[in-house]
This record gives sequence, structure tokens and C-alpha cells, in this order.
Amino acid sequence: MRLRGTGTLLGQASPLYIVDGVIVNNDSPELIDLGGTSTNRLADLNPEDIARIEVVKGAAAAALYGSRANNGVVQIFTKQRPLQNLLSLRATGRKRGNLPT
Repeated sequence: MRLRGTGTLLGQASPLYIVDGVIVNNDSPELIDLGGTSTNRLADLNPEDIARIEVVKGAAAAALYGSRANNGVVQIFTKQRPLQNLLSLRATGRKRGNLPT
């Protein structure tokens, strides 16, 4: 994805991706190169989990994220789930014999 403007017509300029406040880095050497294109970390996102996407450009992007946001920012907000649905822990046990006092 490219956010087009006068400064991005000739250069290779991809925006900064932010998912729930965390910067997504596609420059990792662990990404697999398949036929000239490397996989994108955004492919790990389930589209059903996305609540909304916001695009921030220009001075507003620079004010929020500094010079890394020169090519714009794509903010992705995921749906929030209640904490009780994310983690459940159940412990069971039996008493065997006498415990030392």
C-alpha cells in the first residue's frame, strides 16, 4: 500500500503500520521471500478482528509518530474482547494421604 503524494511519486515509500498502538515492522530478515515479494506481517491479522482502519498523513502523522511517519501512517484498531473470554484457568486436584504440618 502506498499513500500517494508529491513526495512519493518517484521513491519507494510505504506507510508506517500501527496495530493497536504497536508498530508492525516488515523489514524483518525472518520474512520469507517468495518469488521476489516478501510476505507481509499484516497477513497475520484476521480481517474479522479488525474494528476500524484510520489513515493519518502529513504533519499529523509526524506529530504522532515522528520521522518514521514521513510516508503516512495506517492505524489498525482491532475489536476488543472482554478479558474473561481471553483466559480461563481451571484447577482440580485430589488430596492423597496426609500432608505434613
